[in-house]
Amino acid sequence: MRHAWLLTCVALVGSASYWWIKPEHSVVVPVQAVVSQVQLSESKASLTKALSSQNQDEALLLSKGGNDASDPVSQLEENLKTALGSVLRQNIEHFWQQCRHQQNFELQLDQLRENLSPERLELVATYWQKQTQRDALFGEDFMSQDTELVDKIASVKAIDQQVWGQQADILFADQYAYYDLIQLQDESVGYSSVEEASQRITQRLTQYENQWSSLSLSTNNARYEQALRLIPEHFSLEQRGELQQRLAEFYLNEQERGEIVQRQVEEKVQAQQIENYQQALAQLNDTLSEQRKTQFSSLTAEQWLQHVAQKRYEFRHAFFAND
Repeated sequence: MRHAWLLTCVALVGSASYWWIKPEHSVVVPVQAVVSQVQLSESKASLTKALSSQNQDEALLLSKGGNDASDPVSQLEENLKTALGSVLRQNIEHFWQQCRHQQNFELQLDQLRENLSPERLELVATYWQKQTQRDALFGEDFMSQDTELVDKIASVKAIDQQVWGQQADILFADQYAYYDLIQLQDESVGYSSVEEASQRITQRLTQYENQWSSLSLSTNNARYEQALRLIPEHFSLEQRGELQQRLAEFYLNEQERGEIVQRQVEEKVQAQQIENYQQALAQLNDTLSEQRKTQFSSLTAEQWLQHVAQKRYEFRHAFFAND
């Protein structure tokens, strides 16, 4: 669980504004269906401030968003209309970068108005303004707080909801899915049988099918490896082995299962080889230590070091030659 806590904390800090909430900065932002000129002006001001504080390559940002080379404008509008999570945020930032370069905020927003719903249009128009408000609700001491992981995640979601309302679920869909995914490890504590664990793990992972790509779970092997991480720690070695076999049968085809078995065999062979090597080397060191006290006691320190180096070289050569 310490590993999962660390990964999530890194993910939280990696987001531009995932810090701890300060009560004195509490702000409530109403969601409006129509974008006003005041909102637009505030968005432009927030955008300028945000861009001036970022030392990022504009060309890289402009390349984001999965644009179709044959019709990048249409593809951008389609992404703004349907995308979720990080893909949507990248496309919104791409749109505002284009506006900044062309200095035509109002014109491009008017063009979007024809294709986007009022909710999506407001999401684009107020993006930088609300991002600034969201940042203001977090404190710099987020990582220093001695708070449980589940409470930190809940606090982040609460601030997102305060600023973005229901639109937070659209903007941060993949991040929320990731938070839910790592919290499944806590849920696994309640699994009492191999059958229950197998059913619950596979069902829960399937719930995030739409986010598999953003969660790096696009392949059968990736989903299998993630499922293994959800095996309850309190299970016996026999239960873990049986559950691992069931998960392999669920996620992997025959060839993939064969590759897994082959890799496990190779890992066991390597582990045994390492153990044999360490045991044999320890025996050699014991022998050399005894020889230093007896038949080689007259050697100088330099002569003894040369003797030891030679014997260890001969040992390694013989050990791996016989492997």
